[in-house]
Amino acid sequence: MATLEIRARHVDGTFENAQHLYWLYTNDAGEQYSFSGFPGDNGNFSMFYENILVVDKAYVVENDDFDSDGSHFKSANVFEGTDAQVEAKVDLMRAELTHINNGDNDYNLLN
Repeated sequence: MATLEIRARHVDGTFENAQHLYWLYTNDAGEQYSFSGFPGDNGNFSMFYENILVVDKAYVVENDDFDSDGSHFKSANVFEGTDAQVEAKVDLMRAELTHINNGDNDYNLLN
């Protein structure tokens, strides 16, 4: 069964209890992808002045969200179904990702 879930991880090097949420999509074949928002990548302190950048990446060890030590909070599945049913939701998420990345969506933590 394919699934969509939300996970959370501690953000190293930031505020004491800062958490980062991300979506995890797993298809019937066991392939996994994450959807995650970050500040744009223009150097240090970009969380204070950049726009949100949402990425869709394979959930592998090179992925910033990869849970290599099992410490990430795992939610109950938000949605589960056949590959086709879950892929329909993923297609909507990918369309919104493009909309967000093409907009002027400020990540500024000071506002």
